[in-house]
Amino acid sequence: EQGDKTAAALFGFGETMLKPVAQEVAARKFLEGVQRAASGEALTEIVNTQPWYSKIFGPSSAVEGARQYSLDAQAAKFDAAVQNAMPSLRNTSPDELPAIIQKMSKEYQTGDQATDAQLGLRLTKVLPNLIQAHTREYYKAQQEHAYSQRFDAAQQNATSLQIVSQDPMASDDDKQLRQANFLQGFVLPAGVDPESHKQFVATSLTSLAEAGQFHAVSVALTSGVAQSLPPEKRLQLERSIN
Repeated sequence: EQGDKTAAALFGFGETMLKPVAQEVAARKFLEGVQRAASGEALTEIVNTQPWYSKIFGPSSAVEGARQYSLDAQAAKFDAAVQNAMPSLRNTSPDELPAIIQKMSKEYQTGDQATDAQLGLRLTKVLPNLIQAHTREYYKAQQEHAYSQRFDAAQQNATSLQIVSQDPMASDDDKQLRQANFLQGFVLPAGVDPESHKQFVATSLTSLAEAGQFHAVSVALTSGVAQSLPPEKRLQLERSIN
């Protein structure tokens, strides 16, 4: 019994003496793993070069350092890639986004199962933020697309109106139809912000005046389309046709 106590005391003393040394070695190995991963050595290669006993007692500090660095690096690269892709992804339906994100994430896997599992968990946590950012961009893209189509339609209807108004062979009914089509494009659509609509009217009429579509501008002013615009803007448009 006394021998057991002596042995326990010796082991305890040895553990106390060796613990700081072991921690120092582990820290050095951890940084070594970080350095090797940062230098471009593949993580799977680092894992495979570890001594046999590390596979029995658990990963060595060098492997853990490499895994941590690779995890942080690949997660940051993935986040940057998604942000860079957002201008093109903004036109993608939100329903299609998860599959695209999943495909992109596979490009940043390291080949080490433990690291890739942690990477998957980390990406899962940031996915809601990515989806929210994409939803905002998608909404803006849809608004911009609708605005562009509406603007183009107004320009085309103005051109048609201008041509018919100068055609001596055109009937009154034809002229009235072209005029109705043109003015319909300036009616405030349901759900559109009134301030955004004012901006559309101002931009469209200014563009028409600059393009020499003075008949269309005159029709718009006479019909009260520009009534919601600031007085100085209306005066500017009136001067353009006089």
